[in-house]
Amino acid sequence: MSPDDVRRLRHPNRPRMCLDFALVWLQAVIGIALFAIFWDVPSFIAGALLVGSAQHGISMIAHEGAHGLIIPNNRRLNDSLSNILFAAPTLLPFSLYRQRHFAHHRLVCTVGDTKELYRREMVGWRLPFEIMRSLTGLDYIIQVISTLRRTRTDREETAQVGNDSAVPNLLIRDGLIIIAVQLVILAGLSFIDVWLYPLIWLLPNLTVAVLSAKIRSEVEHHPLRSEAEQKTSSPYFKGTARPLIRSVRASWIERIFISKINFHFHGQHHRWPGVSYQYLPDIHSRLEKQNLFDAAGISTGRNYMISLYELWRGR
Repeated sequence: MSPDDVRRLRHPNRPRMCLDFALVWLQAVIGIALFAIFWDVPSFIAGALLVGSAQHGISMIAHEGAHGLIIPNNRRLNDSLSNILFAAPTLLPFSLYRQRHFAHHRLVCTVGDTKELYRREMVGWRLPFEIMRSLTGLDYIIQVISTLRRTRTDREETAQVGNDSAVPNLLIRDGLIIIAVQLVILAGLSFIDVWLYPLIWLLPNLTVAVLSAKIRSEVEHHPLRSEAEQKTSSPYFKGTARPLIRSVRASWIERIFISKINFHFHGQHHRWPGVSYQYLPDIHSRLEKQNLFDAAGISTGRNYMISLYELWRGR
């Protein structure tokens, strides 16, 4: 695509965007209502799955905002809406996330990649083990510690070259916004029952949302055995000849629990990060018709579950 094409496709259709984003929040509301009405174990499990996967979807919308694609013509408004409506509700420090996510784009599948979940092995017994790591909250704790450690290292390195402003203190500002938004959510849920916030909002965000992110990340960046060439000279994960970036055709149920706002067209996003999520299916169709996936450096899979099954079998 030409630079003019990319600039044109940067601007989403606003009514459709509002509907798409509202549907993600609606899924969270339905999950909360399900548990609040029945208040039993089955409704808690179903509600937690709906809320946690919706929270993962809400963080995907924050990702869209991190690329400046919600309000492309107004950076300040774009960032404010992204932070308050989508990042802070899911405990995501928006400015720090943007910094780390752009590093992921630059360093994808190398040792410097800030995204680490896709490096987990899923072969055999490792798959249920990794599922339990997420559902017990261990993955979330590890991610927080890793992020804080890496942020501190970045600050120390920039201080050594006399450029303290290169890595600003983003956590304080983002943290205050997160606290304010979480207090609003706590107050709103407490009108129904004070236990709703920890049980059906906070807990799914620390467990189910992380599991959804792990499955998605694994499928989108972890090479299959046939793709892992183990070249000792390769700088990429598992010695692949190029960064492994995979797109899949998500089923309707995977769109509920794993991929929102066309995120399953992940290769297209990496190749053209300045394009709105709304136009990624069109780009996918153009690549498919002209058989240009390999030329664009994009791997393809049928859907998340089939790709995860292949990773589990070690194929």
